[in-house]
Formats: sequence, C-alpha cells, structure tokens
Amino acid sequence: MSGQWGTDEESGFDFLDPNDPTSSAFVGVGGIGEIPALPDGEPVATVHDAAPDTFELDGALSDPTGAVHVWLDDDLRVSNVRVSNRWRERLKGADVGQALLLVLRAAQLRPGLNLPETEPEQPPTWPLDRYRLARLTEEIHEIDERSAALDAHPEAVRPQEIQGTPVSGASHNRMVTVQLGLSGATQSIDAEPSWLKSAKSDDLGRALVEAHADAYTRHVPPTVIPGDYDRVSADYARVHATIMAMLRNGIA
Repeated sequence: MSGQWGTDEESGFDFLDPNDPTSSAFVGVGGIGEIPALPDGEPVATVHDAAPDTFELDGALSDPTGAVHVWLDDDLRVSNVRVSNRWRERLKGADVGQALLLVLRAAQLRPGLNLPETEPEQPPTWPLDRYRLARLTEEIHEIDERSAALDAHPEAVRPQEIQGTPVSGASHNRMVTVQLGLSGATQSIDAEPSWLKSAKSDDLGRALVEAHADAYTRHVPPTVIPGDYDRVSADYARVHATIMAMLRNGIA
C-alpha cells in the first residue's frame, strides 16, 4: 500500500497541535515532553527517549523540503524522526515513504557486506628470518597465480553469496510499514492513505519510528559465503598479517 501526503489546508492555531501549519513535531521513542521552539522559531511538540535538552537539529538529516528530519544511531538505524507540521505544504502531495527514503538511502549507503579481516589463528612468536620470508614469498606467488587464473576465466569465477531474508515491521497502529534489506537498511516505507489524510505529524513520526523498531527486532544479519576473489583476498591478508606479526618479533 502506498500513502500520499494530503493537500487539504489547515486552519486555526494551536500552539501544541502538531497538525497546525505554524508548528512542527519532533518524534522519537519514549515518553512525551516539550521544548519551546526550533531554531527557526517554529513551536514544537516533542516525543523523546532522553532529556529534552538533548534534542537538537544538530546531527539530523533532512529531505530537501525540510519536511522530514531523521536521526540515526551508530549502527545507521533510525532512532528519531521529526516531521514538520508543514509537511502538506512542503511536500505538495509527494509520498511520505519517498521523502524519508530520500534521506535514508544516502545515509545508510554501505559499500558492501565485507568479510571480517583475516588474522593468523596463532600469531607467530618467532622473528622473521630469510627462510621464513622465502616461504611466505613463495606462498604469495601461489596466490598471485590463483588470482591470475581467475582474471583469465571470469566466467568460471564463483561470486560472493549473501544468504538472508528481508524483514518488515509495522507501527503499533499498523498504519505504517517498513521493509529492511539484507544489510538492515530501509528499502521501502508504506503508509495507509486514508490514515494519512488526517494524521498529525507527531503520530506520523511516531509510527515511522515504531515501524522501524519493529523491523529491527526481526532483522538477522545475513550470512556471507566467500567467493573466489574473497578467498584470494583473505589469503593475501593472512600472509601479510603473518609477516607483520613476525616483524614485531624482530628480524633474525
């Protein structure tokens, strides 16, 4: 299901009404509190999981219209969302999911699911001498040959395989759902259109956070099965780590 921002005009004034066009809402996980204003003077109703004075726009990411601000934790997971009460005016009918995804996709961009760095299982306790260096150099040449063989026959190269399952989560009211990809990054966001027409910005922000939190509880990191080039890279790294460990023990 796909939700569209409403275009109905709002009237009247309510200092704490998150749906009033003169105010905005800042939403996170936890209880309810208030802060007097945003830096631009917009009144704010806030929901948070920490002391009110810890909630600032510093560190937030925003879509180009300023309708949605999102905070990510150290694992690049959504931790807080602020939805402006001017979202109808700012987004002009744009999809709520697309507005947030525009922010998240750049922020959660990962270079890939890398294999863990290879270290010698039992670091050598002896120093590097010419005999050990010769043996390690020969091993490097063997790895070079394997790498060259892969380059010569790319059609036979076995690629890295990632095994896992995308997961979804829903807000408490089931009006917002999100889907996470294998890496845990947000892939899609959907909202119930009929609910969006009258949803207040604090309810919308809360639902976005709840849906992500629900999905995170279901996410299991994928299993990465090394491909042929991964194994070559791992062997290079292993030999290099062995040489460095020996050098730390001195040169004989």
